[in-house]
Amino acid sequence: MPSLRHEYVQTIDVWYRRLEDNLEAAIRVLGIEVARVRRLYLIGSPLAFAENRMGVDQVLGTRVE
Repeated sequence: MPSLRHEYVQTIDVWYRRLEDNLEAAIRVLGIEVARVRRLYLIGSPLAFAENRMGVDQVLGTRVE
């Protein structure tokens, strides 16, 4: 199964830019603490993905009846 790591880094970059563009609204909705944690994740995780220290897996589940 191919890794989603490269595409996820690009996705996180888009999420980060959107958060930064709407930071005041995010703080109103989430609160300052949650917005800061989310921002920290969006800043730090691309490096972990790029250095192969973190990955993304997809799992597809089906129900057998």
